[in-house]
Amino acid sequence: MTIINYKHPNEHIFIVASRPKPGDKVALGACTCGYETRIYEDIGDKCPKCNSKIHNILTSQTRTNGLSHVSGFEITKEKAIINYRKIELTYIQDSEDYKNDSLTINEIKTDFVIEYETDKKGQKKFKPKMIITEGNQQEVKKLLKSSVEYQYAKENTEITAYSTLKRVSGNQNNLPSIIWSLHNKYKYSYDAIQKGFLNGYYSEISSLKEWNELIKSLNDKEIEALKYVYDMDNSGYTYSSSYNYILREFCGLRKKYKDEQKLLDFVKVKNFIHKDSNKLEQVIPLNLSSYNTDIAELIYDYGFKLEEIIELFAHAERQAFNLTNKFNEFMKGCKIYKTINIEIDKKPRELAIYLAKMTAINNLISFYGNKKFSIKDEDITYNFILQNSILPVKTVYENFGFKGLDVLLVNHHTNNYVAYGLWINEEFRTNAPELVAFTDKFANSYNSDLKDGFLPKAILTIDGKLIEDKDEIKELLIDTAKNKLLNKGETTC
Repeated sequence: MTIINYKHPNEHIFIVASRPKPGDKVALGACTCGYETRIYEDIGDKCPKCNSKIHNILTSQTRTNGLSHVSGFEITKEKAIINYRKIELTYIQDSEDYKNDSLTINEIKTDFVIEYETDKKGQKKFKPKMIITEGNQQEVKKLLKSSVEYQYAKENTEITAYSTLKRVSGNQNNLPSIIWSLHNKYKYSYDAIQKGFLNGYYSEISSLKEWNELIKSLNDKEIEALKYVYDMDNSGYTYSSSYNYILREFCGLRKKYKDEQKLLDFVKVKNFIHKDSNKLEQVIPLNLSSYNTDIAELIYDYGFKLEEIIELFAHAERQAFNLTNKFNEFMKGCKIYKTINIEIDKKPRELAIYLAKMTAINNLISFYGNKKFSIKDEDITYNFILQNSILPVKTVYENFGFKGLDVLLVNHHTNNYVAYGLWINEEFRTNAPELVAFTDKFANSYNSDLKDGFLPKAILTIDGKLIEDKDEIKELLIDTAKNKLLNKGETTC
């Protein structure tokens, strides 16, 4: 199966040498098809034998005026072949008699063949080679990096072939690096190529091995999902998306959607957004090449239909609300609401107010770092930990709904308090927070250990009671810690 191929538009190279004389013109012609001529009149603009157009007209003596380019290539799942040719020209002018001028043309072909050969035992062995042809002479050499770099480092090729090869090989800078990139890909990621993955990753050996092992480990549905990601980032054989990007993108989605069918369904939605981005951007005013993942998440993770997303932007426009500029905040809000199990309003009555509340909740859970404090009661010291996270918000909403969230938001924003989850030290992060604690601004300092005698400014209890009296707060914390230590059970807000 051919992945991509190319043929140079000029199969043969036709060269003419000429110098004018009074009342006469010498024209010498030579073509790689074998045609040669010496006539004393204007030669036509095409080779009479193969009909190739004149490639160049030489008017001054030269011995080194050479031409070189990739004449073709074919890349399949099994092998890669790059055809390269170099044309050596020699035009010698006789100083005494122009009729004795001479023109010779010599073509040297090099075929770079990167393939596996099957031995007598039926086993495939990697056997890359160079086939050099000059006239009737042919030589087969082992393909070595040193030979390629030494002999072809300064060689040029025509822009169409070169740009295509760069894309396939991974944005390499010259012909030797292109050849060696393909060499490494067939040698170290052959299994990936058999699955249709040639583009989109570098030729660095460790990366190719990692890529190949990943492909080998995937089941059919995961392979299909990876192809959607791969095709989106390599559409039109673009090379801007590297192996590392594709790997990071796919592995991130694979980690998020552990079920293969869910993974496949999501990338299908994302692929649809990607392919129809030009059309969709007329009704969804976002750069969908950058936001296709977000739109896909709205559809697949947050229950939107495409029509509902379109209507949401239209709804925002009617309210004179710039949802495009606030879209990142909206996505953060959707994520928070989903985590807390708050139903997302797909058409809020007042978008500005709705988004403001989303943002306020997001600010509520901003990470300030862990804070530690202790309370001593008689001969026992009880240790506590404060931390901002989604857990206190989730816990409050599950127990008190929006009424509880309003208490959190008012104390956090209006009263300049910071809402923390409060844990008994031994149970930190293993369970939901014991209580919700409010502290003053100073608790946002970088110091993890708070001063002796520290107490939260307020405590929100499981029954929705807000305690602000210091003695009551201290007594509640000690009792909560005692119960935890004595019962070895879970105490949640």
